[in-house]
Amino acid sequence: MKIDIYIPNAIIFVYDYDNSQVEIPAYIETELVSYNDTCISIATLPDVEGKATIELSKNMANKDIKAIMVFKGTIETPNKNVVVSTSEEEGVLKALVNDIQTNVSVWVDDTEFPRKIFIHCE
Repeated sequence: MKIDIYIPNAIIFVYDYDNSQVEIPAYIETELVSYNDTCISIATLPDVEGKATIELSKNMANKDIKAIMVFKGTIETPNKNVVVSTSEEEGVLKALVNDIQTNVSVWVDDTEFPRKIFIHCE
């Protein structure tokens, strides 16, 4: 699944949308990615600079990604879904997953203001 979108506040979040225990990770100005056990935040291209492309995938085996991995870890997914949302809590992409713990990796085209963000969950 892929979307081209203007991203308000230049940040997106990855988490289980139905998890009432989600905590947004503390923002660290010098870091592209912040995370905790329930959520990952990813800084992006500011919306005034144009649209960003976000791709959420469960299978990256055949992908030819020319990008840099900026995160690899696990988040809690008690409701077995992973959603990418904006800072306005608008879910823009969703994937169903098989377990209550999901491995996630995040890849970007630029480590300062990424225009392309690839999120792999398994």
